[in-house]
Amino acid sequence: MVSIAIKAFNRFFTIAGEFLGIFNKSLALKCYDKVLNVDPYNYGALKSITGVYKKTGRCEEAINYMSDLLESNPDNGLAWHYKGVNLTKMGKKEDAEYCFREALKWYEKRLKKTIQMALHGPTLELF
Repeated sequence: MVSIAIKAFNRFFTIAGEFLGIFNKSLALKCYDKVLNVDPYNYGALKSITGVYKKTGRCEEAINYMSDLLESNPDNGLAWHYKGVNLTKMGKKEDAEYCFREALKWYEKRLKKTIQMALHGPTLELF
């Protein structure tokens, strides 16, 4: 049973990438959503969803998507990070800073430098 679920999971992830390759972003988003229903911490799916929304100028939708995901998974550092990325793109730096701080609570230390650069450049110290 578990191997069937893993195969289905991997298949959705693969299909999502194929849809992105043929520029069918809405189908790709649906597949990534299915991946995140199984694994809400999946880096590739979260990054891809954010990328699709950013590239199509739909940052608000990406923020809403990450907010929904965070309601059921508030410790998801990746979702906090990508919500912050989109808020930054929209010029909402204070809200983005809050998201990045939340991401730092749960996310790997190596992101500290990336987050600092996104907010204010290399001179900001968050701690």
